Amino acid sequence: MAVAGANYGRAYLSALAHARDRFETAGLLATGSIGSVRAAAEFGVAHYRSVKELPDGIELVCAAVGSRGFPVVLDLLRRRIPVLCEHPLSPSLLDAALKEAATNATRFHVNGHFAMLPCSREFSRRLSSVREHPAFLEILATERSLYAALDVLFQSVGQAAPFEIISARPGDPFESVEATLAGMPLLLRLQCTRENPIPDGDAAYLVDYRISAGFRSGLLSLLSMGGPVSWTANYACVQPATASDIKKQASPEELRVQRRDANLAAIEQTLNNSAPPEQQAEYLCAVSSAWHRVGEASVLAGK
Repeated sequence: MAVAGANYGRAYLSALAHARDRFETAGLLATGSIGSVRAAAEFGVAHYRSVKELPDGIELVCAAVGSRGFPVVLDLLRRRIPVLCEHPLSPSLLDAALKEAATNATRFHVNGHFAMLPCSREFSRRLSSVREHPAFLEILATERSLYAALDVLFQSVGQAAPFEIISARPGDPFESVEATLAGMPLLLRLQCTRENPIPDGDAAYLVDYRISAGFRSGLLSLLSMGGPVSWTANYACVQPATASDIKKQASPEELRVQRRDANLAAIEQTLNNSAPPEQQAEYLCAVSSAWHRVGEASVLAGK
């Protein structure tokens, strides 16, 4: 297999290097920048500058190329090379990739690996196990983490659920978007930094993402990508009211390992040609559309 893109692509190279007993990395497909040459040398893999240079027999390419590099993804699919593509993807790019994959009878998966993290999975499991319908949903996220948060929530409430925007309003530091998901009220608050973009992972971001589901009996919360997952019982329903951590917060090192393992699981899933519900075209299009529409509403609110 190979990796396309030398920025976040390094995360794939690192994960694959950790699992050399399971995967063989054929090389790095990148532009030939100093950074990409260094990355290829660091991980001891070949460096390719175009899809045409890739040798035959590539079983999968992990693509982290962004929208500007997306033609590379389409070229890979035209060569019938399966692709695991990093999120987010706009509806138009996603549609193009799905059509190209279908035309060439190959696989195209989107890696929203945050939904595969242990605390995200526990949140989804607990939400679906509550015997009452959520009265409301909330997401607190950044422009960079919005897609991941929506992916976690969509998987929690039942895959390709209907999504509608109601209103949007500006704010500092968080803009607000009111919406509905599967008929349930959903409030999204987004930290947006369009005028002075913050680098990915910078401490200036106040959150990664937080997701809550409110029930008559209490509040279920995922307080960050690394947890904790907590349940706070409603005072009116439980005497005395209780709060408990269902799953504790991961340490930075634990989270790093969890993210690596989630990437490896996504790779394994794509290689094995498994098609879970979250990789079906309907689901992928639902999450991409919601992400795009929230982004558009937020931009308009900020003007």
